[in-house]
Amino acid sequence: MHPFEDIEVKQNAPELLERVLKSKREKGMIGTGAMSDPYMHCEENLRLTRRCLEIILENGFGVAIQTKFDRILRDINLLSEINRSAKCVVQMTLTTSDDGLCRILEPNVCNTKRRIEVLKKCVRMVFQRLSSLRRFCLLSMILRITSQ
Repeated sequence: MHPFEDIEVKQNAPELLERVLKSKREKGMIGTGAMSDPYMHCEENLRLTRRCLEIILENGFGVAIQTKFDRILRDINLLSEINRSAKCVVQMTLTTSDDGLCRILEPNVCNTKRRIEVLKKCVRMVFQRLSSLRRFCLLSMILRITSQ
C-alpha cells in the first residue's frame, strides 16, 4: 500500500456540511480537493462527495472542486446544476506529460492524458450549451530528473 492511500473517512461529512450551510446567512463558494482528493477510490462506494454536492446545490452555494480522477465525470450533471444556480469551478492538476513519471509521482490516479480528456469533456459541455462550467488546469512545477 502506498503511504498516501491510508486514509480516514469522515462518514458524517454530509450531515456536518448540511448543518453548517443551513446556518449561514450569506451564500459563498465551498472549496474541496486542495488537501485530499474528493474522488479517491473509496468514493465509488461511499458516494460522500456526491451527497455533499447535492447538499451544496440544495442550499444554493457554489463549489470549487479539485481532483486528479476522472470519477468527477459521474457528477458532471450535478456540477452543471450547481453552476446554473451559483458557480462551479472544476480544477485538475497536470503534473507531467510523462506517463511513467506520473505513475511514480502520483500512483493510482489518472494520467495527464486522461485528465486532459476530462477537461475536454467539460469544454464540450460548455460549447453544447449544456453548462457554462468553469474549468482550470493547475500546472505544477515540472520536475526534471537527471542521472547526475
